[in-house]
Amino acid sequence: MQKVASLRYEVIFKKAFCDVEVFKAFAKDFLGIDLKIDKVQTDKKFDSPISNVDFRFDLYAEDEDNRVIVNI
Repeated sequence: MQKVASLRYEVIFKKAFCDVEVFKAFAKDFLGIDLKIDKVQTDKKFDSPISNVDFRFDLYAEDEDNRVIVNI
């Protein structure tokens, strides 16, 4: 029997979904959209906070051609 790491640990989750092809397949299955992305950023944080909230995203990908941003 093969041991599998629990997805409760965010490191395993980020490693699994930061791969571009895996992220694109995930977005296709759940959102029904085809993303045109080159990279998936982990722990994305904007330089200046948006309004009064300082956002941080675990996984972030931006499709500039179709003007789509996917945050997980």
